[in-house]
Amino acid sequence: MRTLVIGASGQVGALLCQLAGDEERCLGTYCYHPMPGLIRLDLRNLESLRQIIHDVRPDVCYLPGALTFVDYAEAHPQECHEINVLATSHLARALAEINGLLVFFSTDHVFSDSPRPWKEDDPVSPQSIYARSKAAAEQIVRETLPDHHLVLRTSWVFGPDPQKKNFLWRVRRTLEKGELPVVPSDQHGQPTYGPDLARTARQLVELGARGTYHVVGPQYLSRLAWGRLIAETLDLPANLIQGQPTSQLDLAAPRPLHVSLDRTKLLSLLGYDPIRSPQSSDSALGIN
Repeated sequence: MRTLVIGASGQVGALLCQLAGDEERCLGTYCYHPMPGLIRLDLRNLESLRQIIHDVRPDVCYLPGALTFVDYAEAHPQECHEINVLATSHLARALAEINGLLVFFSTDHVFSDSPRPWKEDDPVSPQSIYARSKAAAEQIVRETLPDHHLVLRTSWVFGPDPQKKNFLWRVRRTLEKGELPVVPSDQHGQPTYGPDLARTARQLVELGARGTYHVVGPQYLSRLAWGRLIAETLDLPANLIQGQPTSQLDLAAPRPLHVSLDRTKLLSLLGYDPIRSPQSSDSALGIN
C-alpha cells in the first residue's frame, strides 16, 4: 500500500507516519517544520499538490495538515480559504483521478452550542472563519470522492507533538515557568489522545470504512477542568490556573461553548472504545 501524509510534521501527521507498517510505502510532507524523510509542500501551491499526487499515486492520502489557529484564521480569511478549502478541493480532484482514498481530519467546531451531542448526519452550524472552512472542505470531499473518503471529526487533540503547540504543552510550559495560565472557564470539549486518534484513523481505513465518523475522547470537560487535570497529572500547581469567561478573553474568533460529538457510530463499528481517557493515557498524558 502507498500512503501519503500531508502535514506529517504536525502532531497527528507525525503519529500517522510512525504507525506505518514495514510493508507500507509511506511518504510525508511538511510546510514550515522540516523533519528527516519529509518533503516540502505548501498547500497553497496547487500545481505542486497535484504533482505529488500523480507522482506518488497513493492508495490512501491522510490530510491532517491545515491552518488550525482559529484566531489567526479569523484575521486572515483568504489564507484560511486557500489552505483549508481550495487546497482540499484540488487534492480531492487529483485523488479522484487515481481512485485514491482521502482521510480528511475535521473538527467539532463545525457545530454550534447544543445540550446534546451532535451526530455525524446533523446539519453543521459553524461560527468562525476556521469552522466554516472545515465545513466547506468536508462537503467538497464528500461531493468529489463520494465512495473514497473518510471525514474524521475530532476535538482537543493532546499528547506527543513535534512542535509542542497543543494545549497540554502550553499549560505545562506556563506552569513550569511559574506563570499563571488563564484559560476559558466556559468552553467545553472532549480531549482526544493523539496516538489513539492516529491508530483509529488507520484502523478505519483497514476496515474499509467510508463516510463521516466522530473520533473523540470519552470525557466531556471544561477547558478549565482540563487544564487543572493536566497540571495535577504532571504534579504541577493546578491552583495557579485561572479561569475566565470567553467573553472576557478578547478572542478574535467565536467559539462554541457547549459542543460535544456523539460517538455511537464509531463504537458500534469497532465494538470497543479506541480512545482512552486523559487519565489512562500513556506516561503521564503521553508527553514524557
